[in-house]
Order: sequence, then structure tokens, then C-alpha cells
Amino acid sequence: KQNSSASRRNRDPPEEYQRPKVVNQVPIHVFWNALEPYFRPLTDADLRLLEEQEDDVGPYLIPPLGRPYMQVWAEEDRALIPDFEQAESDRAKNAQQLRVGGQPEQMLSDELLETDAISCGPLTERIVSALVRNGVGVPMDFGRDVDILRASKLNTDLVSVEERLKRELMHLGLLDESNVDWRAAEDDEICAELRTLQRQLREQEETNSMRKRKLAVIARDYIASQEYNQILEELDRQVEQSFARRHRVKKAKRKKLSGPKTALSDNAVSALDRRRRFIEGIGTLFSSERFNIPTKSIFED
Repeated sequence: KQNSSASRRNRDPPEEYQRPKVVNQVPIHVFWNALEPYFRPLTDADLRLLEEQEDDVGPYLIPPLGRPYMQVWAEEDRALIPDFEQAESDRAKNAQQLRVGGQPEQMLSDELLETDAISCGPLTERIVSALVRNGVGVPMDFGRDVDILRASKLNTDLVSVEERLKRELMHLGLLDESNVDWRAAEDDEICAELRTLQRQLREQEETNSMRKRKLAVIARDYIASQEYNQILEELDRQVEQSFARRHRVKKAKRKKLSGPKTALSDNAVSALDRRRRFIEGIGTLFSSERFNIPTKSIFED
């Protein structure tokens, strides 16, 4: 008995070679349903999807920026000291008057002229900085120009210069809005990164649109080929039915004496003629070589 049990153990395959039992098997229709979208015929809905144009401008809008947190904290600190808040308010008011105009010839002094507490309006600042950055105009000697400004009397109203410049730019079509919120600056790192990503998104959308247009042309040809094959299958079915009917008649008459061969019925001849004329008429437009699976990407050209 010991020898027989030992020999039986030797005949049994190891556990790793034994077939495991599958507890829950996936039904076959789940597999076919997963593959069906890749092999189903094209429809008009697919063609409309390729032809539609996307007009979503949401990704290209930069939301307005909030106030810098340092300004918010500074206001909270000033609110704790009323006298300090009033002094800061007066100083800001004077600085604003110096920046936008008022009476420059009375408010300018040697101390203020050499600081950045005085400047032109925001539009004038941007235009002048753009000209200086691009090297437009005569090179300036800042030391000599400061001496000239000290010796001269400024009679120009900076507010009027700003408004005249704004009206001129609007007349030329270079400025769209008259009331621009100059505090809503979009030259920080976040806005710059958003604009970079928006440019990449716009380029990708142009590429996708080009590919969709190319796919739409191919999809139209495939839909026409599907309709051609459907009609051809219907004609083949009619021919097969005619020959199947003829075969059944011949089997019924097999026991009879052999006689002259019967000709094809009118239905069979008509079905064959329709199939032949259909293939000769438009069959060359739907050759199998034209609709084979491509060996390379269709977007390489």
C-alpha cells in the first residue's frame, strides 16, 4: 500500500502545473461589447462630430486677479492705528496728485524730481516705456535732462496729456475701451504662464481641427463604401436565392428521366444583370486597395 500511494503521488503533476478553477468567468458578450466601438460602421453622427467647430472661449479668458496680500495686510495694520492710517491716506493722495497731474509747476521740487513718486499717467508710462525699450527716439542723458527739468517751468497738465493720448489711440483703433482698469495688471508670472499655456492650447486646437478635417474626408469615403457594400450584399443575396430555388427544383426532378437542361429563370438572369451593371458602374470607385488598413499614420503628410 505504501508503494502504491508513493507511486500515485509521483504520477500527480505539481501544483503549479495544475489547471486552476476560475470562480467568476467573464461572459463573452462583455468582450464583444468592448470591441464593438472599434469595428462598428461609421454613421452620420460620427461625421457631424468631425465637422463641428468648437467655439469655447472659456480657456482663453484670464480671470481678474485679486489684490496682493501685502496690500491687504498693510490695510489691516493701518486700521489698528487711526493716526497712521490718516497720514498714509494723505501721503497717497499727494502721490496720486503728483502722478496724474494737478499743478506740477507748483508741486514739483528737487527732492521729488529725483524720486519715483512722480510720473505720468498709466497709459503714457506704458507708451514711453515701450519706446525706450525698443530704442525709439534720441538717446537721453539722464543727468543733463534732470538739470533741464529743474531749470524749466512745467506748464503742461499731465491729465490733459493722458486724455489727449487716449483719444488719439482710440481714433487710430489701437485702444478699444476708454475706461481701462490699469490696476488689473496681467504681467505677473501666473498670467505669463497662463498665456503660454493658452498659446500651446491654441496650437493644439489648430492641429486637432486640421486632423478632424482630414478624418472627415476619409469618413465620407468610408460611409459611401459602406453603402456600396450594403447594396452589393443585397444583390448577392438575390442571386443566391435564385440559385437556391433552382437547386431545390432540380433535386425534386432528380428521379425523372434526364431531359434538356432548363434555362435560368428570368429572376436569376435579372439579378445577375443588376449585379454586373452595379459593379461595372461604380465598383472601380470602391476598390479594396483603397480601403485597406493604412500601414502608416494618415497625419504624416
